Amino acid sequence: MFTPQAQIGLENTEVRLCCTDHLPPGVKYTSLSHCWGMKPCLRLTSKTLSAFEKDIPVSELSNTFRDPITITKQLGARYLWIDSLCIIQDSLLDWQRESAKMRSVYANSFLNIAATGSVDGEGGCFKKSNSLLVRPCKIDAAWTGSYGPLSGAYDCVPASIWNQYIENSPLCKRAWVLQERFLAPRTIHFGAT
Repeated sequence: MFTPQAQIGLENTEVRLCCTDHLPPGVKYTSLSHCWGMKPCLRLTSKTLSAFEKDIPVSELSNTFRDPITITKQLGARYLWIDSLCIIQDSLLDWQRESAKMRSVYANSFLNIAATGSVDGEGGCFKKSNSLLVRPCKIDAAWTGSYGPLSGAYDCVPASIWNQYIENSPLCKRAWVLQERFLAPRTIHFGAT
């Protein structure tokens, strides 16, 4: 039977399933929040378990799985947790056991990577964007407040950006995302633009 928890190990170009029982305590890892969508994605099953422990074929991964691998490596972490690749999808027992641990998975991750603007695995994290649309207005300000004098440089962006591109995104329509967003110590959103 499968061991209590798994992560994806990222060794150079190799990607494989790793049992967390064999990792040092406090290991740095990222987690992924994503929409499964209607298109089938590569999943861990009872039949693929032993093969995935040796190698997960990167060429068969969707953009929404490949991009977080790149992000995780760039941040210097070696492990990534993706629900559909770390929970045996055709095992009710494994799903019940692992879904009960979701709180600790997200709470103990170094960073939650959110494919916020993607409706499925093909969307990925990296989108073409116009930086002029989100270039902040920079202001230098100084004033005396209730805590004493304050000063500094501030970036000002329209408050509507958060609602338009995060709160109203495909990802935020998922029920599970609530715990993923609030339990992770930090989240980086990759929105539609």
